[in-house]
Amino acid sequence: MNDEANSHWIAIIQQLTEGLTWLKVHLNVTPVSSWAIDPFGHTPTMPYILKGSGMKHLLIQRTHYSVKKRMAQKKDLEFRWRQIWDNIGETDLLTHMMPFYSYDVPHTCGPDPKICCQFDFKRLPGYGVNCPWRIAPQAIDEVNVAKRAELIVDQWRKKSILYRTRSVLIPLGDDFRYSQSSEWEAQRVNYGKLFEYINNEPSLHVQAKFATLSEYFESVTKEKELEQFPSLSGDFFTYADKDDNYWSGYFTSRPYHKRLDRVLMNFLRSAEMLHSWTIWETEAGFDNLLRNARRALSLFQHHDGVTGTAKDHVMKDYAARMIDAVRASKFVIQQSVYRLLTKPSIYQPDYKFTYLNIDDSRSPSPDENRPTIIIGDEIPFKYVVVHNSLPQARVELVEFLIAKPFVTVTDPDKNTVPAQVSPVWSWHRGGFTAYAPQASTTKYRLTFKATVPPMGLKVYTIHSVNSAAESRFDNSKFSK
Repeated sequence: MNDEANSHWIAIIQQLTEGLTWLKVHLNVTPVSSWAIDPFGHTPTMPYILKGSGMKHLLIQRTHYSVKKRMAQKKDLEFRWRQIWDNIGETDLLTHMMPFYSYDVPHTCGPDPKICCQFDFKRLPGYGVNCPWRIAPQAIDEVNVAKRAELIVDQWRKKSILYRTRSVLIPLGDDFRYSQSSEWEAQRVNYGKLFEYINNEPSLHVQAKFATLSEYFESVTKEKELEQFPSLSGDFFTYADKDDNYWSGYFTSRPYHKRLDRVLMNFLRSAEMLHSWTIWETEAGFDNLLRNARRALSLFQHHDGVTGTAKDHVMKDYAARMIDAVRASKFVIQQSVYRLLTKPSIYQPDYKFTYLNIDDSRSPSPDENRPTIIIGDEIPFKYVVVHNSLPQARVELVEFLIAKPFVTVTDPDKNTVPAQVSPVWSWHRGGFTAYAPQASTTKYRLTFKATVPPMGLKVYTIHSVNSAAESRFDNSKFSK
């Protein structure tokens, strides 16, 4: 379940694609129902993306408690979630909103958590988990099955009146559940006895069974056509679970990780694009590097990842994975660019070699330094390659660090490009004075306007000159 407030839509699609591909390849399964019980608020972008990916249904949980109450009163907890620009329902996605406080067993069978907790058989005596209401579950047997069945069916009925069909969904789980077979056996055996009694007791007028989320939605749509459900447009932010407890701090918490997420997304997009323009030998191993980078980005979209709500050691692991993914993406980028710009007749692959340094002002880690371009008498010029990953031409200022202040920039047609050299400042504290800026004498900031075609590359040349007078910008051309 990805976060729906901080995650970029490109990263959401990346995660969805990676996950659905894995399910198809390894399990031959194509899901049609989405389960989103834990993101802290919900965006209409998700049903739009999910519908485009082939999903037919969506379940959500964390919405403002006042919204839940209002929608429950009007029996609008199941609705067609529609995009705000859609006037005819082309974007509708059937959505089920859970009605109560949480998604755990005490808050899913009905409105009374004290009773519902008694039917979480993981909490039977001896399992190490207790009900906060101090009434433990009872193992179901022939003696108590009738009474226990009536008790839980009463909760099911009270929940069912909040919806428009006779089908009612009772999730049976929680965080970190079903890690041992003993728990599943406890739930399966006891609920099996309840189902057998309930299904054979005519006076209860109930049929109960284990089912998947998709089977639940199938039963709902058999009873009512999609058009019979109300339509709703808009988002469910900001989430509050009680009183004035609004969940909004995660919009900005852990800014380093949030920024790293966007930096990785940028490098990964460029790497995948440039890599796809060449047919690579299997021995190159770039497919594996990109797959692992995609998974690092996708993993961080978790609703406790990009939100920053995970524990410190988990956040450190996220960061380490993303930094490795950035490095892998950079390596693929420079290998791909070198191959694209090298004549096939002279290209000799070395899949472990770094041909080009990747420069970006947004260094992903404080311990990474930007490269400085060194030119002079021995090396009078160097090439820089600018990549545009967007599907439209871009004219933007780009910057590089250079080792001398006197340079001239030319484009591929040898036209001089207007450029500016500025000092690189650092801050130092001297004596009893406050911090003061100091200009570097070993590196300078070169800025010029680059024009790059859609999803293209453009090579510029930085020439060394001996004085400011030689750096003046005119229409002259340089020849090799």
